[in-house]
Amino acid sequence: QQEGAVRHTRVANGKGATFGSALDVRIKDDVEFALTVTNNAKRAMELRFPDGRTHDFAVLDQQGRVVWQWSEGRMFTSAMQTRLMKSGNSVRYHSRWAPPTKRGNYVAVATLRSTNHPVSTQVPFTLP
Repeated sequence: QQEGAVRHTRVANGKGATFGSALDVRIKDDVEFALTVTNNAKRAMELRFPDGRTHDFAVLDQQGRVVWQWSEGRMFTSAMQTRLMKSGNSVRYHSRWAPPTKRGNYVAVATLRSTNHPVSTQVPFTLP
């Protein structure tokens, strides 16, 4: 952990879930997000995605409104894609948000946009 950084983590490994997830939120000068998805199955699993946007991050305010979304304004390929994950392997996605204000309570939402194994994890955090 970086000196002076505040860190919030949520691990969502539902019992018997094929894929587990962890969302790490670090607050320093900006807010860093890291979504880790792990194949908990005893065999390799294929993830299918409808397009080039494999994941997304969003920040919601106290009323549940989206105040920032990583994918907003980005271009993605329209081609479907697949990713094979071996048993026990993980994939990690990162992003940063420079909040316009430094005050308030928020919820970070990270989503793996797989059509056959979707994953979503939320972590509440506070900007002092």
